[in-house]
Amino acid sequence: MVEKATIQDKKRKSSRRITLGIILLCIIGVATTWSIKIWNQNSEKCIDCSNSELTLQSLVKLDTDPFYYIELWGDYGFEQYLQAGINEWVAEPERLTSQNSWACSIFASLNNNNDFLYGRNFDWKDGPKLLVFTNATNAYASYSMVDLGILGFSSEKNFLDASYDEYLQAAYCPLDGMNEYGLSIGCMTASGSENILNLNKIKLGSLEVMRLALDYATSVDETILLWRNYSVDFVGGPPLHYLIADASGNSAIIEFTDGEMQVILTENPWQTSTNFLLYESDTTDKAKCWRYSLVESVLKEKNGELSTQEAMDLLEDVAQDWSTGGTQWSNIFNMNTKEISIVIGMDYSKKWHTFTFP
Repeated sequence: MVEKATIQDKKRKSSRRITLGIILLCIIGVATTWSIKIWNQNSEKCIDCSNSELTLQSLVKLDTDPFYYIELWGDYGFEQYLQAGINEWVAEPERLTSQNSWACSIFASLNNNNDFLYGRNFDWKDGPKLLVFTNATNAYASYSMVDLGILGFSSEKNFLDASYDEYLQAAYCPLDGMNEYGLSIGCMTASGSENILNLNKIKLGSLEVMRLALDYATSVDETILLWRNYSVDFVGGPPLHYLIADASGNSAIIEFTDGEMQVILTENPWQTSTNFLLYESDTTDKAKCWRYSLVESVLKEKNGELSTQEAMDLLEDVAQDWSTGGTQWSNIFNMNTKEISIVIGMDYSKKWHTFTFP
């Protein structure tokens, strides 16, 4: 359970105007920028709009891949969910089975004049993607990426025809994200990761614990303290591990083995993880994953000092492509400026989508 003061002491701004700056970097090198303005509760146009109307009006298609943006207005019930846990509160969206793995790559670059970067490739089967902005009362604002198939939508049309309550479920399925304090988090499959549930703790799903961090943590240390209050349930999905980083330059990999949460703090101004357990791993284990070896070698050579372009180039170097899928998106979270850069569908040379907090 989250301490009551931890949740209720968050001071939220009552008025937000979201401006999404979407920068298209054309192949010939010419950049075009424009903004999409999302009306808020204090705007003249929507002063009497309900939360459901504001949410539905915020839905925007940003890319033909397809890639959507939505802003969730109103309470998505997470505080209440935390009182009961996974089995007693929210009806879980469809989860992946362990055979359907996410072959992902994540790194933290923490040595660029306080310009700390979090890079992430989400590798899975092709499908529609969604960027979710949340700003619930008593929680920190955040952006998070969601795969619509994992959310339970079988087609793009089904998603567009969904109800307000169905859209709110997107808050429970983040695959990676950053909040307004720069706390960044992402998940990867990790064969062998398992958690023996503690019956004395409330049980959360393996994606919902990332919502816990995004809503209520400002740092790696706070995330670790929050997570120790819960059991993490991998049932219905693949076993996961996580890389967390923050704006102070700290990072950690969180894994679950033998029923215990293992915290691997970085010893360098960088950290990386792919799809094997790092806890008690050795050089031989690490060498088996070419993506891990490549990212680690670059970060070591650069001593953790990468520009945003260099970070995105590194994600491109470890991107994957197969007949029915591959790297669905590549994200760079700047944990200091709070800017998010997203490439959809490995289209690195043509366009980036960029977002900032209001």
